[in-house]
Amino acid sequence: MHGIDTPEKGELFYKEASEELSKLILDKTVQLIVSKDEQHDRYGRLLAYVYYKGININSFIVEKGL
Repeated sequence: MHGIDTPEKGELFYKEASEELSKLILDKTVQLIVSKDEQHDRYGRLLAYVYYKGININSFIVEKGL
């Protein structure tokens, strides 16, 4: 998720963040917006803004403190 440093597996709050994200978008059709400036992180993973039903999921996760 572009602009977010999410907890990695084994880190604090990984389980909570993962569960919340799953509730929001698992098995749903989402829209991904990829920046032209920064398309991949240092590990080669795609960076994107995730939208579901017009909601910016990236911002939502940050607002929830996850």
